[in-house]
Amino acid sequence: MNMSSIFVTPVSDCSPTPRRANIVRVAIVRSFKNGESTVSGRPFKSFADLRKELIRTNLLDSRDLSDLEQNVSKDLSWLSPNAVAITDEQVKQMKLQPVGCAAPTPTSH
Repeated sequence: MNMSSIFVTPVSDCSPTPRRANIVRVAIVRSFKNGESTVSGRPFKSFADLRKELIRTNLLDSRDLSDLEQNVSKDLSWLSPNAVAITDEQVKQMKLQPVGCAAPTPTSH
């Protein structure tokens, strides 16, 4: 089990008229004891789909899930305020794939 940060971003298309995000992307930054970190993620068709997965895999407590939902409803990105213990099995259950970019830097709150 590794301590991880969860980063969620609503993604909108580039149309000139403002509209709600049509995709929600999740990235999980996993930190290992040797100092290395990895980023895994995937898009979801809607926040409802992501929410179901987060509940099914038991990754967030109800307070963090509520906070996440408020941010996404305003088309704002969200970073978990606390490190979350995530197992390899939970990553597999969510069907997360490695992301080939630098990990977002968690900030302390």
